[in-house]
Amino acid sequence: SFVRGIASNAEDQQVTPEGLVHMSQADAGAHAHHDTARVNWAFFSDPTDFLVSLQVAGQPGPIKLRMQLTGANWQVTRVSLPPHLLQEANART
Repeated sequence: SFVRGIASNAEDQQVTPEGLVHMSQADAGAHAHHDTARVNWAFFSDPTDFLVSLQVAGQPGPIKLRMQLTGANWQVTRVSLPPHLLQEANART
């Protein structure tokens, strides 16, 4: 559900390096919608490339995102899902 959620406008506003850092530092009690995922690690691999690993509640493996700065906007350019999530998705099709 997190991956589907990043496509919405509200999530696009938060899926930035700054938004993810804020999510990792936010008080979970004050931000209930952040309870489903937490940031394992996040870093810039260069000034226009940002990598993040998210641990989603109830999932054994992390979801990894790569964001790249294009013009003045950050874009999610790659999402790496754990193998079990890929298998579940393939089973549904």
